[in-house]
Amino acid sequence: MARMTPVDLARWITAIVFIAIGVTHFIRPVVRGMAAMVPAVFHGRPFSAVGWVWVTGVAEIAGGLGAAIAAPERDVFVIVGDASYLMLSSELVTAVQLGVKMIVLVWDNGGFKSIGALSRSLGLDGFGTRFIKPVDGVLVGDSAGDAVEPLPIDFAMNARSLGCNVIECATRDDYVQALKAAKAAGRTTVVVIKNDRLHAVPGYESWWDVPVPEVSTLPSVQQARVEYEKMRAKERLFL
Repeated sequence: MARMTPVDLARWITAIVFIAIGVTHFIRPVVRGMAAMVPAVFHGRPFSAVGWVWVTGVAEIAGGLGAAIAAPERDVFVIVGDASYLMLSSELVTAVQLGVKMIVLVWDNGGFKSIGALSRSLGLDGFGTRFIKPVDGVLVGDSAGDAVEPLPIDFAMNARSLGCNVIECATRDDYVQALKAAKAAGRTTVVVIKNDRLHAVPGYESWWDVPVPEVSTLPSVQQARVEYEKMRAKERLFL
């Protein structure tokens, strides 16, 4: 077996550090809770429910960088929403600096799509989860529809400013071709495409214990509280 050089050691240490960012996905109580939200249709395709949780633990840009450093001979794909991109896109600079190639797919849905869906399920109308300007001084929810002014965020321009190769897509065919081009590119490539904020999987065949306000003037929240108390009474502790 060949001896590990200082450069090899540094690469592995860097990879471990970045992958450790997703370490909470490997803590057993967290894993059990998140695994319960994985739809049955995905069980065993190709991972178990727990396997999907583990995968998401290293699926952000920093984790992708760690994987690309550890296995430079492989294509590493990272899927992030626009909100996740804004929270941790700085590692793209590190990838460019180190000459590490990865392919980052930015799904621009105009805000916090997953948390927006959770907010709606709690009767809160997706409040504060859209990248829009206030209407009469108020951040409106999803019920406002398209009668809003989006924030002028340009993810493609941002990625270019960080030194990345960037491909913008408008259609499915554009996206398919972009994936091929990104694989053929010799450096980190960011692929940006818009998607529907309200289009998602039908459900998770489980219930997530997210407390609903006990006091609210909104009928939707009041009803959500009633449903929450019903489901809360059915909970069983297994640990």
